Amino acid sequence: NVREVLTLRAQATIAEVLELFPAEQGLGSVIGLLALGSRHGFRGQSHEMVNWLGGDNRARGARIPTLIFTRERIDELV
Repeated sequence: NVREVLTLRAQATIAEVLELFPAEQGLGSVIGLLALGSRHGFRGQSHEMVNWLGGDNRARGARIPTLIFTRERIDELV
């Protein structure tokens, strides 16, 4: 999903990825993106809100560090 978003724009945050590709595995998807961003992204200077549906189909959200994926590092995202 991150690679797909980076074909559309030069950089994207986790929240921007989730806007186009909602978290199909709920919190697990968010944690996966955080892990990917910590390895292959850049830390921004702020935080952002992300949202997903829980297993009980209720809306959930969290404030996370802004991690930025860039097109220049797209090949690292396997």
